[in-house]
Amino acid sequence: YIVPERLTVQEKIDAGIVTGNAKSKKQRGKAQYSGGLVLEPIKGLYDKFVLCLDFNSLYPSIIQEYNLCFTSMQHWRFSNENAAENENEKRQQESSSAPEVGILPKVIGVLLTRRSTVKSLLKHATIESEKKRFDIQQQALKLVANSMYGCLGFEHSRFYCKCIASLITALGRDALTKAAEMAQTIDNLQVIYGDTDSIFIYTDCDNLLQARAYGKEIKKKVNKTYKKMYLEIDYVFSKMLLCRKKKYAAIKVISFEPRD
Repeated sequence: YIVPERLTVQEKIDAGIVTGNAKSKKQRGKAQYSGGLVLEPIKGLYDKFVLCLDFNSLYPSIIQEYNLCFTSMQHWRFSNENAAENENEKRQQESSSAPEVGILPKVIGVLLTRRSTVKSLLKHATIESEKKRFDIQQQALKLVANSMYGCLGFEHSRFYCKCIASLITALGRDALTKAAEMAQTIDNLQVIYGDTDSIFIYTDCDNLLQARAYGKEIKKKVNKTYKKMYLEIDYVFSKMLLCRKKKYAAIKVISFEPRD
């Protein structure tokens, strides 16, 4: 497989992708496309159990789920890259029907499989030095897997492809929205916040086993709709103070064993 080199500024001007009068350097730091979705928080103090459910490695999983790659898609050729979100459904169908798995999904699959193996070793390790080593390894594998999306979205990367990167974030926003909608169909659960790959759900119950049962039900319902994307229970909070976006405090449940 041959991955195309990035176009030079002059080639972009010749192709009509950008105009001759380049934007000022001050504009470089601004986002070139929409990123992750942040749900508006329902501020307040929650004194009963709150669930935090998280998509495992969301962006790498999306690349696998929809087979997004230079080798399986032709969308990187489009000069009108802003059309990515408008053609969301069409592109999902095209990518899902690709006859062969792309290079990026294959590489990410290897990385995530290795990470799962290392995390299993970490879980059963008893020696402190081994725990530290396995933790460093799994974090490194996670970083490399996530960097695959970063290479697509970074303007100065050799593998920069704005339209595929923007499609990944669009699919991420769609996944978070659907997960929140599904969660709220179960009993009286209320989604009080969400950020990129996580949703926070107020259970309005003070029974830990019941709260966990809600989490498992949501997880099962959401995961049924995907093949490579997995929603997991990340945390259970006994209390939570939600102030605003990206600012909250909570008491985490660290043991699920019943008290005597």
